[in-house]
Amino acid sequence: MLGAIREEFGKRVEVQDEDDVSVPFRESEFWKKYGHLATPGSHMKTYREMAGWSQSELGQKLGGIGRSHISEYESGKRPIGKDLAKKLAKLFKTSPAMFI
Repeated sequence: MLGAIREEFGKRVEVQDEDDVSVPFRESEFWKKYGHLATPGSHMKTYREMAGWSQSELGQKLGGIGRSHISEYESGKRPIGKDLAKKLAKLFKTSPAMFI
């Protein structure tokens, strides 16, 4: 990374803090503080909203799941099973792990 910065901005780039260490995201302070907010249902809602779909539209795309069930998945009142996680992953082109 430092090499790319020097290439872009010149050799006179001065590093102030060389102690910085790359940390896996789920081990970061941010994740420790806010990770509990990242639930399978919240991921489902985020992906749905990014696609611009209503709960009803997502339910239709998943084979006729009712809007109220989608709402329960998103709010965490109903668990997302493996089969549904696989369908969501295929629909949103991501890993099923996002929804389990």
